[in-house]
Amino acid sequence: DGCASLTKVNITDLAKWCNISFSDSSSNPLYYVHDLYLNGAKITDLVLPSGVTKIEQYAFCGGSFVSVAIPSGVTSIGSSVFESCASLTTVVIPNSVSDIGNNIFDDCVNLVNITTPMLGGRFNYVFGTQVTNITLTSGETITVSYVADLSKLKTLVLPVSVTKIEQYAFTSCPSLTNVTTPAYSNIILFADIFGNNVTDLTFIGSSVPDYFVKDYAALRNLTISESIKTIGKESFSGSGVTNVTIKTTENLAIGNSSFINCTSLKNVNFLTSSTTTTLDEGAFNGCTALETINLPAVTSIGNFAFNNCTSLGALTLPTTLKTIGNYTFKDTTALNTITIPASVKTIGTAAFSKSGLNTVVFENGTTEISLGIDLFHTCANLSSVTLGNRVTSMPQSMFYACTSLTSFEIPNTVTNLGVKLFRKCSNLATVTFASGSTITIIPAQMFSECTKLTSVNLPSIVTEFAEMTDKNVTAAKTFENCTSLINITIPSSVTTIGGYTFYGCSRLASVTIPNSVKTIKDYAFQGCYGLTKVNINSIENWCDINFSDWHANPLPFAGNLYLN
Repeated sequence: DGCASLTKVNITDLAKWCNISFSDSSSNPLYYVHDLYLNGAKITDLVLPSGVTKIEQYAFCGGSFVSVAIPSGVTSIGSSVFESCASLTTVVIPNSVSDIGNNIFDDCVNLVNITTPMLGGRFNYVFGTQVTNITLTSGETITVSYVADLSKLKTLVLPVSVTKIEQYAFTSCPSLTNVTTPAYSNIILFADIFGNNVTDLTFIGSSVPDYFVKDYAALRNLTISESIKTIGKESFSGSGVTNVTIKTTENLAIGNSSFINCTSLKNVNFLTSSTTTTLDEGAFNGCTALETINLPAVTSIGNFAFNNCTSLGALTLPTTLKTIGNYTFKDTTALNTITIPASVKTIGTAAFSKSGLNTVVFENGTTEISLGIDLFHTCANLSSVTLGNRVTSMPQSMFYACTSLTSFEIPNTVTNLGVKLFRKCSNLATVTFASGSTITIIPAQMFSECTKLTSVNLPSIVTEFAEMTDKNVTAAKTFENCTSLINITIPSSVTTIGGYTFYGCSRLASVTIPNSVKTIKDYAFQGCYGLTKVNINSIENWCDINFSDWHANPLPFAGNLYLN
């Protein structure tokens, strides 16, 4: 005390300095001088040497250090060791420390970054209340009292060893925005532990519980660490997350509706090495802002997984994919192109309905693909479809109301057609069956309300325009209201023309009825007011036709019957 001319403290052995026992701060020259020199070099970043096991009290009080790194092996830190180190901003304390004195960091007014095991009864008693960034490296239970009065805390990293955090532990930390934490199973929601201001969140440990971060509006950036194996049901549903990074390389189980209705979510990034195999039902359902996701090598994408992802403009399906669920990509209105890999075996009901697709390509392969009904229902932009060689059945309403389709070729690999296949394709003008087609039955309402349809070359082996019961009416309605259809040649193998087959074909001018026809059902030609000619090959066969009613007979509308 009173050494007014003292300007520097020189030492030659830092380890021995740690072992000096100072009675109080005034007995340490550093308290007055602030600058410690080791072998002539000023110490700004204090890195204690290995081999040190104890730091005596007041050893570095008043020093001008900016950072302190204490080596593993130190077990004891005495009282007031770094008291009044006004320039100190960063301290790293190893897990080996088990005994710690009082007032170690008193008056370290700029100390903001702490990496430490859980020490003492209350964090602020050891490190002060001014700390903004805390990394805890050990501990199992975080109590409300331990983290009290940390109002300036911004960043918190908890160890995977933590198994319990008390409710409201960090809710009095209004500046806390960045959290890394294990997600243990409990009934407490994230907001009730960490408050409502966390924007950046990293989960470590093994799983994220069901509903844990549900409706958490402040969240923006989420990282799922490599150790996480399970994301629970609706874990992040309705949250404000915008970016998700999934670092898991193993098979991550993504639970039912994990991110449902995350309407701000824009980007999801899986590691290319991810072995995740399944996206569960509704995983990203209603994520209306989602623009990009690099799918891992999944084998299954569940029902509604990307339903109503209205901003998803580009997507590459992996070559490992086998199953696409029901309504999986329904209402993905920004999605314009999709290629179905040869690996896909099943696509569910309405999987791409009401999407923005304009181009669809089914890759060729060696196994048949099963398609659900309404597959591209109301895809108003769809104009180009390549079915490939694996599509053998075109299901019900596959292209219902695809109003941008103008032409379509049905390959000869297709053996079965579903009802309402092209119903309300209002710009469809021509449909061609490839040579060698084995189609024998034209299903009900196949071309119903295709108002611009002018040409269809039906396979020569077709036997029937089949009927279905729809709204209590049993009818074929094959070409119902095809108001641009002028001529039609019915194949010579057809035996039955179902009810309402040509109903409302107001511009149909001529029709040829082959000798094979035995039955024409009710209202088959009702509304064909443009008919001028009915062609037949045999009066005898014509007389044998069973007309259900006079609307089933084209002659009353045409007025003219032509033989040969």
